[in-house]
Amino acid sequence: MGTLRTTDGEKRPDTIAERRRKIIIATFFTLVVLGALACAGIYIQVPQWVSASGIAVAPEYAEIRAEVTGKVRELRVGSNSHVNAGDALLWIDIAEVKLSHRVSAPFAGRVVGYSLYVGKPVTPSTLLYEIFNGEVETVKLRIPERHAAKVRWGAQVRMEFGTHKALIPIQFEGEITELRQVIEGDGSRNYQVAYARFNPKGTEILPGTSAEARIFVGRIPLWQYLLQP
Repeated sequence: MGTLRTTDGEKRPDTIAERRRKIIIATFFTLVVLGALACAGIYIQVPQWVSASGIAVAPEYAEIRAEVTGKVRELRVGSNSHVNAGDALLWIDIAEVKLSHRVSAPFAGRVVGYSLYVGKPVTPSTLLYEIFNGEVETVKLRIPERHAAKVRWGAQVRMEFGTHKALIPIQFEGEITELRQVIEGDGSRNYQVAYARFNPKGTEILPGTSAEARIFVGRIPLWQYLLQP
């Protein structure tokens, strides 16, 4: 006689063929999803921006450098001071010579000094002051060396100024109008100098105001954007 078997509602186990079919279907859909993600990563283009910092500059602008090797003997004006053409900015004791060198303003305007103090060693290339005169419509930017090769003339720039930060900061737009074809340094980092012209929208921006900017450098695939350091 045969054996009588009863069940309590349990599902019948899959056969080997059924399990194999489920594995094939799951693998197929997994490959489809991975393929779709791979295609999306290749064909979806993401805007790429690089960061730069700088200051607002005026139409009449000059960099004032030491021109000699020595030490600062006397500071005559502080940063953000107004000066007239020919005013003495500071005096430098020339190294190994009992002479002093006078550094003067080339034209009237506002000066911005850089970490100046009595006794500071300087060389002919040391940047002492920047001087500005006129309405601000340009920003002098320092682009980190690692991003310098990506930036092009005419690139879109979005910037914010230190004097106009709020819960909803005012953003200004402009474009790169000049790129210096040389990498410079200030002792702590290397950078490329660029100038960007922007629309002040009727807002008063003082020369020397700090700026944080983002420069558009093109579009890259989504995967490259996600994997970049």
